[in-house]
Amino acid sequence: MVSSCYICRSEICPVTCKSCSTTQYCNTAHQSLDCERHLPDCTRIQEAINSVSIAEERLLERYYTLPNLVDRARSNTRRIIIMFVVWPLHPPFLGIIELQESYVNALRILISTYLEIGTYLSLQRAYERVKEFHRLALSFPGQSTGTPLEYTIPTLLYMKEDQICYTYLCSRWGRRDRGAPLAEPEAKTDFEAMQRLLDPKKFRKDVFDGLKRGVDATDGIPDVFFQGTMVLLYFWWLRDLKNLQLIKSMEIWLVQKMNFDIYTIIRSYMTETNVIQDQRDLLEANNTALMEKMEIRMGYHFRCGHHVNGTFWEQMIQIPEEDMVHSLVDNARVDNKGRGRLTPGKQDDDRKILNLLYWPFKNTPGAFEYVEKMIPERESRFSCELV
Repeated sequence: MVSSCYICRSEICPVTCKSCSTTQYCNTAHQSLDCERHLPDCTRIQEAINSVSIAEERLLERYYTLPNLVDRARSNTRRIIIMFVVWPLHPPFLGIIELQESYVNALRILISTYLEIGTYLSLQRAYERVKEFHRLALSFPGQSTGTPLEYTIPTLLYMKEDQICYTYLCSRWGRRDRGAPLAEPEAKTDFEAMQRLLDPKKFRKDVFDGLKRGVDATDGIPDVFFQGTMVLLYFWWLRDLKNLQLIKSMEIWLVQKMNFDIYTIIRSYMTETNVIQDQRDLLEANNTALMEKMEIRMGYHFRCGHHVNGTFWEQMIQIPEEDMVHSLVDNARVDNKGRGRLTPGKQDDDRKILNLLYWPFKNTPGAFEYVEKMIPERESRFSCELV
């Protein structure tokens, strides 16, 4: 995904909305054309930013009432983190938990609003706020922050950052694959996940190696969020591999009619996902066997999702699109002041997960059709059997 003019999609965009910094245009004339449409989104972003700023100011005001903690050399970001480390039930810290909740709730709504706007710049800003969420959760796990997971996954999916999303999922759930206790401290897995967010290039090699090993593994993770995300990632990867196979089948004809350089240029546009683009050996290889295994693996994740929640996939394709327009912000607003965590398996939380995954599926050509095709097949096999 690249930054482009909202009107003509030109990638040369010197004009950025000064009020919200989320929408760009190639010239002021196009900005004027878009003024009426952009105004509601611009207002929503400004209101969400102001809410975070107000909550931040209140936390900082409280920070300066705690003489044993005050260090004027610290940045405001560090001061905010300090306010999540203090023990809120011990005098003189009474009342801080309400300020923490207010800040986290405002942060949730801002991230959700950025995602709903969906421009290149708004997604970049959502990503920065997601990393901020992780820092808070790591500073004091469980202290009014809930879990950053529910904002990280959709942000990465909206950005089409399949490589980071896959490594993030592996770090979040990998310990359970190895038989670690479910009570493993959340901070440890969040710390590993944070490393993927901050330095994804460091983990570039293990993504596809893990993918190729994973197509034959059976993990049985009972989590509809994980399963739904993996279905979409596999769908993206398979689509790219099928496109590569298609262009490869035309290679001789294209080279004869045009030349090898033209063929190479066309081939470079056949993949969209980072995982496939980074594996240059796939461009020349026959990937039929790998694709067959990935098809099976995608079906396995689909059936596991059904096994965990028997109506999840039906709901995804049956819910009217107009009911989902502000589903992300609605999630953030009703989330019990930001406390606790998303618990897959609970009816309300599974609906939130559906809200989080709906638009990445909806905006992927062919994904809804795949879900429709798979729903009748899910009963024909044991739901979580890799066959």
